[in-house]
Amino acid sequence: MFAFLFVICGCTKKGAEAKNSNVDSSEEVRPEEPLELLTVAPVRIETPQPENFLHKVFSVNNHADFAFVVPSRQENTKLRGDFRSFTKLGDPDSTSDKTADVDLILLNEQEFNQFLHGQPQSVTYELDSAHNQTVDWRVPTTYADPQTYHLVFSNSDGRPKTKFVDADFTVSFQ
Repeated sequence: MFAFLFVICGCTKKGAEAKNSNVDSSEEVRPEEPLELLTVAPVRIETPQPENFLHKVFSVNNHADFAFVVPSRQENTKLRGDFRSFTKLGDPDSTSDKTADVDLILLNEQEFNQFLHGQPQSVTYELDSAHNQTVDWRVPTTYADPQTYHLVFSNSDGRPKTKFVDADFTVSFQ
């Protein structure tokens, strides 16, 4: 305990000596005007309106992709929709068996680039082959940057060579 007091006394004495000497104290900052308090207002991030980015009938030979962008700072983005695939364009009722099945995957930009050059190492979401399906997926949170996602319909088995898909998908931000 004595050593502790000695150190404190030594520091106090040293500080007092510095006051009494002719040391330039211009380094000390003393504002002439009082500082104003800073107030931080909450930042309001406007929620974008839902976007129906896919509403049509299209053909799928190998794959068909439809991109959408999730703006930055979106925590609760939902991708909802449904599709029906068939084998004859003039006969939408030709969905009665597995020959009309297509694969559906949701890929971020990196996964999509891997998909284009072979198989992706991972996918954001994947749906088993189907010819009539409803989808309700939560898209991952975006932070500082907007993110592009690709909804990909794939004819992985290649039989028949061309399939047709009637799809309706909306991305919403809550």
